[in-house]
Amino acid sequence: MLTKLLSLPLILVINGYRKFISPITPTSCRLHPSCSTYALQAVQVHGPIRGSLLSGWRLLRCNPFTKGGVDPVPTKGSWRPEIDLAGNPRDLTKVGS
Repeated sequence: MLTKLLSLPLILVINGYRKFISPITPTSCRLHPSCSTYALQAVQVHGPIRGSLLSGWRLLRCNPFTKGGVDPVPTKGSWRPEIDLAGNPRDLTKVGS
């Protein structure tokens, strides 16, 4: 209950960005889903603190030097998605994979 309550302001800010700012800026996200969709999902799945950290890390990775690809929100309790940017399954048993 408390997590949902604390997540609400972040969700409102993300939705405000998507409604008012995103439509007037050029599309620049190289990853799928878009950074705002990723942030919304991360906050909804992981809560406000972990979701914000994951979203911030995603924003740092989304830059002109990134080839792009699929970058889903990790499952609850995990910091890394189960697939790599090319969409291939990631071997989560290896360190540094």
